[in-house]
Order: sequence, then structure tokens, then C-alpha cells
Amino acid sequence: MPMSLFTAGGKAGTGRSNAVRFLCESRGLLCQRKPYQSSLIPYEDEIIALRHRRPPMPYAQIAELLRQKHNLLIQRSAIFKFVKVRSGGRKVYSYSRTLPKRRLQLPQRRG
Repeated sequence: MPMSLFTAGGKAGTGRSNAVRFLCESRGLLCQRKPYQSSLIPYEDEIIALRHRRPPMPYAQIAELLRQKHNLLIQRSAIFKFVKVRSGGRKVYSYSRTLPKRRLQLPQRRG
């Protein structure tokens, strides 16, 4: 009996993408997927410029600007995730009061 996407997903208790992977593997097929391309890539420079302003433009206003200027419907959370992924990470600085304090050692005078 041939398996469909729905029966494969239902048997394994998985979602549709896992069902597709299961069917490809069970039939010995190579299922190549197209890499995800964000719809925001063409507007990346504009988004960076708006975020580098002081104060930075909020994501909701950027979404509204992209809608008006480029007719692109996008959620502010999608813009945030787009910026976050491309930010390269940020160092988090913190301290704890339980750490021992270091003393500054001054060079000793001779003579």
C-alpha cells in the first residue's frame, strides 16, 4: 500500500516536513531542499541604516515603512529575527558580588 504524506506523518506522529523526509528515506530518494531565502534580504541595507540611527527605529515602524515604500507585508518579529541572526552575537557583560575582589598591586619602590 503506497504511503501518502498524511499517513506517513500520522504513523510517526510527526509533522509534514518529517513525513516528507521519512518518505524520501524509505524509498531511497535524495530529497534536496531549496535553502531558505528571506524576503528581507533585498532591504537589508535599508534595515541596517534604520537600526543604526540614534535612537534606533523600532521594528514595528520599520515594518510599516517597508509596507508603504515597497508593498512588503512583514511582521515586526520577523524583522527582529532577521537582524538578530545577522548580528553576529553580542557579548553580555555581568558580574557577581560573590567573586573575590582583586587588589591593584602597585610596583614597590626601591631605595
